[in-house]
Amino acid sequence: MEGNSVDQLMLDFDPPDIKDHVRLLEIQSLYDPLIKISKQISSILF
Repeated sequence: MEGNSVDQLMLDFDPPDIKDHVRLLEIQSLYDPLIKISKQISSILF
């Protein structure tokens, strides 16, 4: 039972900047392949 209350405290203590950082990492992991592909295309074209 104590572990559940600790988890709830951690959820309540979740600062917004950490959520923003995680969101940035998710966006970066999504855009990384696109950036690599676009670099390959631009190197082929130019």
